[in-house]
Amino acid sequence: MKFKSLIVLFLTTVIVVMNSCTADPYEEPLTSVTPPTTPPTTPPTTPPTTPPTTPPTTPPTTPPTTPPTTPPTTPPTTPPTTPPTTPPTTPPTTPPPSDPNNYSYSSSEIQLMDLINNYRVSIGLNSLVKSNFISSKAEEHNNYMLSTNILSHDNFNTRSQDIMKVLGAKAVGENVAYNSSTVQAAFDAWLASSGHKANIEGTYTHFGISIRVNSVSGRKYYTNIFAKI
Repeated sequence: MKFKSLIVLFLTTVIVVMNSCTADPYEEPLTSVTPPTTPPTTPPTTPPTTPPTTPPTTPPTTPPTTPPTTPPTTPPTTPPTTPPTTPPTTPPTTPPPSDPNNYSYSSSEIQLMDLINNYRVSIGLNSLVKSNFISSKAEEHNNYMLSTNILSHDNFNTRSQDIMKVLGAKAVGENVAYNSSTVQAAFDAWLASSGHKANIEGTYTHFGISIRVNSVSGRKYYTNIFAKI
């Protein structure tokens, strides 16, 4: 009797859009005072030694201080609780310090990355750059699913926030699979699902992959995370 493995897929995508606040310039009002129009009751017998050239209360021709073009306290461009939606001013050309450099890819993980990139190139899309940091996040989630023995996207928000913070990602997507006997089977199943296929064909720039095997059941967990940086 033959048994077929069940493939369970989940999908989630998070896109974060930047909010901005601006402040209009303001100006202080100007005032002026007119000198008295009636002469003094008794005119002086001699003119003053130095008649004033301007009335004492004449306002300055320019405001005492130049009003600021923006209010002294500029509101933040994004709400404090909103993660950055733009990359750093100078995007890193090498993995950031927190990006683990010792992530060891299995041959199956490399094969799945190649399947995804070859497919993207075949339909005119850019190939994705491998990120050790993203792969480490995929591995963390696989370890979590192994511990619970449940396929899920639990804690995806935490993973995506970490990727946004460290790599300056604007968008993060995730595909997971369970119990596919081969990486080709997992990839084919993702392509057969419109949501998972949309992630594979998304406007991403980087990705990471982890495949872990349950040592007792022999079943495999797949986590594939995409990021737009």
